[in-house]
Amino acid sequence: MFLGRKIEQMAASKGLKPSDIASSIDVSVNYVYKLYKSEHLNTELLQKLSAALEIPLVDFFKEESASISQSGTGNIQQTGSRNKQKIMPGAKSTGHTTSATDTEELATKLADCEKDKTSLARELEVTRELVKAKDEMILLLKGSRTNPN
Repeated sequence: MFLGRKIEQMAASKGLKPSDIASSIDVSVNYVYKLYKSEHLNTELLQKLSAALEIPLVDFFKEESASISQSGTGNIQQTGSRNKQKIMPGAKSTGHTTSATDTEELATKLADCEKDKTSLARELEVTRELVKAKDEMILLLKGSRTNPN
């Protein structure tokens, strides 16, 4: 199954229309229909879709299994699909196969990182608002010193 088709199914299961997705990720409805037909999407777009669908990013890849060959190039293929993607794990292959346990562990770590990212983004926003309020207060105090009315 193409990644876009999977996104379409996830949106439908949450009762979201293409127009809902479009407004959530700030694209046109036509673009959403193109996404539904896509095999590959960039990470930034997947992150936006993850937020719009209120699911962890890793859920887009849960049905996939990965194997790494001796050459260091692996194939990712969903069961029953002709969708193949090449991965390059590094300059040298370790010669071992990635197990389902390793994949699950990485998926868990990724989900934890996404939670941390969300939390840090909220913290950053609060910090920015505090800095803005501080700057406004400084301007008010400077103004009161020059106008002692």
